[in-house]
Amino acid sequence: MATVSGFSAQDEKGNAVNCDAHGNNVAFQCNCGRPVLAVILANQKGYDISHPTECPGCGARYWVTANTVGRTLTIHSIAIT
Repeated sequence: MATVSGFSAQDEKGNAVNCDAHGNNVAFQCNCGRPVLAVILANQKGYDISHPTECPGCGARYWVTANTVGRTLTIHSIAIT
């Protein structure tokens, strides 16, 4: 995966999400207010639905997809069951 430095982020509904994207890493705020880190590299936390990252506060799980043409990240949430 290419670097995601400076990319903007949105949730699955297209709402803007504050993030800090640098290199292959992206930090964003969970709905509970805690920071979450995802790594946009194969098989790393947050790379895909099979390798989600987890909020250290509430346990919510996420993965991130990157649109390199549009320089945007989409943060997907996994429903807690």
